[in-house]
Amino acid sequence: MRKTVYEKVATRRLNDKDTLDELFNKLIALRTQIARNAGFDNYRDFKFAELCRFDYTIDDCFQFHNAIQKSIMPLIEHFDIERKKILQYDKLKPYDMDVDIDGDTPLQPFADGKEMMEKAVKCFDAIDPFLGICMTQLQTLNRVDLDSRKGKAPGGYNYPLYETGVPFIFMNASGLLRDLVTIVHEGGHAVHSIVTHTLPQVDFKSFPSEVAELASMSMELISMEHWDNFC
Repeated sequence: MRKTVYEKVATRRLNDKDTLDELFNKLIALRTQIARNAGFDNYRDFKFAELCRFDYTIDDCFQFHNAIQKSIMPLIEHFDIERKKILQYDKLKPYDMDVDIDGDTPLQPFADGKEMMEKAVKCFDAIDPFLGICMTQLQTLNRVDLDSRKGKAPGGYNYPLYETGVPFIFMNASGLLRDLVTIVHEGGHAVHSIVTHTLPQVDFKSFPSEVAELASMSMELISMEHWDNFC
């Protein structure tokens, strides 16, 4: 069944492969021209300047990539070998990577958005009471729209509201573990929005992604030891 679904999705994408390849080639050509018009050799160097990246260099990125290849990829390979052994397969396919190799029933961390938010407050409070207060503010001021429903736009995000400093979290929860990860992730963004509210300039609160995602993805990791509040 996994193989059938994967191949259906891949086949549908492949139907538009040539069209998308052509569009992408046009995009590359346009971006290369933009960079050269601005006096750069390539679009990457142009983008570094456009984004005002001054605290790390292109060479730092390559060093980071090499560090991942050296230190992280062997761990991933180890996990893959273990997965293949437990599944008793000769080869792993893309549709084998999300299988629960323990065979456990799916976790059900919450029933609806109201329960998810209540548990998120407890989870954040267990890390630090201030974090619990931040999430309680969102709950009290009704700054959340969490449940999936017909006609609702897809996706999930935290949106800063600069006047009050208390942001808004939007998502489409359906009771899955992935939704738990989403609420703690967006909750990390929310705390970031709240603690930066007092900055004097609104532009100071518009962070590059590597700063913004540090707040949210760190919260995913920091909160893990308190996920027993959900499951």
